[in-house]
Amino acid sequence: MAKKKPQSRTDGQSATEKPTNTEGDFVMVPIAREYPPGQVGVLANNLVVQHDGPEFHLLFFQHHPPIISGDTEEEIRKAVQEVEAVKSICVARLIVSAERLPLFIRAMSENLEKRNRQQEEAEAKAERARRGA
Repeated sequence: MAKKKPQSRTDGQSATEKPTNTEGDFVMVPIAREYPPGQVGVLANNLVVQHDGPEFHLLFFQHHPPIISGDTEEEIRKAVQEVEAVKSICVARLIVSAERLPLFIRAMSENLEKRNRQQEEAEAKAERARRGA
């Protein structure tokens, strides 16, 4: 009997295969995701993507622009000119197989489209309320 490939959902979640008997039949088993205690979300405002053979390296960075101050435009301009670089700290590094990357991209794209539709609906509703409709 042929083995079935794991099915993937468009939200990036997938199930794993588990043998159920000696003939090699498989059933879908859901994944129970756990979040370690103390795990926090971190803002990433820059992304570097590199590939190396069958893997993609996704490096998420957080830029830390310098604080620029001055009492006059000339002082501010001078302070800006003295900046040698903007510090950018890698806050996460993920390695994803080339096989999985399209699933992740699709899940993120679908989620972004949903978020944009919701945002447009909320803005339209606010505009109708503003106009008194």
